[in-house]
Amino acid sequence: MFLVVATPSVPPLAKPAAPPAKATIEEPPAASPQAQPAPPTVATPAAEADSGSNLLLRLKQQAAEKLASEAKQTGLQQQQQKAALSKALSNAYAYLCDFTKQVNVLKPEYPGVYVLSDQAKFDALAWKEGFADYRLVPGTTEDRMIERVTLGYTLTGKDPIIVEREPPRIELFARSLHDNGLSAEVTDFKNNLGRVARTRFAIKREIRASLLLVGDYTAGDMRLRITNVQRLGSEDYRIPVDELTPAALEEIALLVLGASKKFIQRFKRVI
Repeated sequence: MFLVVATPSVPPLAKPAAPPAKATIEEPPAASPQAQPAPPTVATPAAEADSGSNLLLRLKQQAAEKLASEAKQTGLQQQQQKAALSKALSNAYAYLCDFTKQVNVLKPEYPGVYVLSDQAKFDALAWKEGFADYRLVPGTTEDRMIERVTLGYTLTGKDPIIVEREPPRIELFARSLHDNGLSAEVTDFKNNLGRVARTRFAIKREIRASLLLVGDYTAGDMRLRITNVQRLGSEDYRIPVDELTPAALEEIALLVLGASKKFIQRFKRVI
């Protein structure tokens, strides 16, 4: 038999005693702050000035664009107006040029009478020669804008017209001949004192007449000046561009031939 000797058990090492637990007081979690609305933005003087400045810039830009558009439209209208006026003058020149060519061949008799005074009446006249010409606006040779159209012609007869004048009417009569483009041979008769007692004028039976059509590119119409046409002296008329029609040009031609009765009624005379 085996004898079992019991060994004394070693007591376990004692664990160090834990320190006494500290009493802790749990605080409730802090409530999260609620979002507050942002305070209204107050415009500063600088911001207000900037806003007004932007508005003014926009207004200036819009005004400039409007003025540019109006200027462009006005320029286009003026260009069209000038082109229409130049075209009307070109048509007038073409008509009058062809007219004079035919009349220079036919040389018709003139039915009217030019009266300078009771003793100086120009009758029995006939067409001698005529011409048509034009001139461009200076500096517009490329655009060929016509400034004026001219028709000149001469009516002539055979025998001179004899008129005598005594002082002091001599100078007055001589001046009227000059003003109307009439030419004359002058013969003075003197008395015993060597003074001119009377003067004889042998007036050439010839009338030099003209028609001048000038474009007014500022007003957009034209001026017609007739000199010694149907009667002695000059007259001015205003003619709108759209009224210088083929019918109006025919009236002008009839006026030159002494056969027009409607010309004075058709156009407005400038006084």
